[in-house]
Amino acid sequence: MEWSEYVFLCRKGTPVKNSTYDTMLFKQCDKIGIPRFSMHVLRHTFATRCIEGGMKPKTLQTILGHSNIGITMNLYVHTTEDEKHKEIEKIAASLKVV
Repeated sequence: MEWSEYVFLCRKGTPVKNSTYDTMLFKQCDKIGIPRFSMHVLRHTFATRCIEGGMKPKTLQTILGHSNIGITMNLYVHTTEDEKHKEIEKIAASLKVV
């Protein structure tokens, strides 16, 4: 199946299994020479970037379809080293630490 066929199925509202998307992603990764990753990895990345971008956790919970905010925040959102440094810099600036 080619990328255009996946897009067509999505627009039609036809359910597509994650494994079908994974197969497509794996082919694209192989084609451009990057390590393979799954749709589930993209879901985690999406969640992390949404929170980093300022999205409210409850909104993200709704978008991801989780019944519990703990699943969203504890399992899907990950803290990056860059975000840790940014937060420490904010605290240092507010405390006027030299």
